[in-house]
Amino acid sequence: MKELIKIVSTKQGEVVSLKELHKFLEVKTNPVLWATRMFEYGFVEDLDYITIKSERSDNKQVVIKDFALTLDCAKEISMIQRTPKGREARLYFIACEKKLRQLNVPQTYSEALLLAANQAKKLEIQSKQLEIKDKEIEVEKDKRVVQQMLSEALWDREDRNDLIPKWGRR
Repeated sequence: MKELIKIVSTKQGEVVSLKELHKFLEVKTNPVLWATRMFEYGFVEDLDYITIKSERSDNKQVVIKDFALTLDCAKEISMIQRTPKGREARLYFIACEKKLRQLNVPQTYSEALLLAANQAKKLEIQSKQLEIKDKEIEVEKDKRVVQQMLSEALWDREDRNDLIPKWGRR
């Protein structure tokens, strides 16, 4: 999958730069003004996005440098745009989320233990299912052997009955 917008992994999860999303969506408005408008849709700071600030050394003024958006936030902002680029970005984020879920990498020790326990349980279930399948196969083989034996026994009996009239009965 081609990377359309860079996704960065952090301790809190995956994030996207608002400026990169802004550039990809080809929005004409100033990024900070656009972000302010987008955040009015109900996004919550420190939950959906984080403001990245920097101080200028000359007059100690704080300047907003960028915003780190969660994938959900970036996806929703892309949907709000209602443009082909917005749809493309939304589908891209959905594909990225699916890929991340498939990786299923635990973030904490307890998550790793839980994952290991779940995998052990799945393996145990699969092992039991294979044992049952093996037994079913053995039963089917036994049935075929018995059917073969019965068909041979019937053939022999029919064959003998055909021969009796020729030899006569005793």
